[in-house]
Amino acid sequence: MLHTIHDQTEQRTMAYRITIIIDGKLMQVGIPGGIFEKTIDSRIASFVGFENMLNGKVTSAGR
Repeated sequence: MLHTIHDQTEQRTMAYRITIIIDGKLMQVGIPGGIFEKTIDSRIASFVGFENMLNGKVTSAGR
C-alpha cells in the first residue's frame, strides 16, 4: 500500500518505510527514525524540518 503524505507527524506515526522523492528522483528510503536521524542530502534535511544546518569540513579524523 502506498500513501502520499506531506505531513511529517502523520508519516512518522503511519509509515513502516519512508521514501523521499525530490524533483522526480528517489533520494532516500528508510524507516522513519532513520530518515530523520541520518539524512543524506541537505534538501532532504530541509524537507523533514531541520532548520539548523551547518557546512563543515573534516580536517582530521582522530582515533
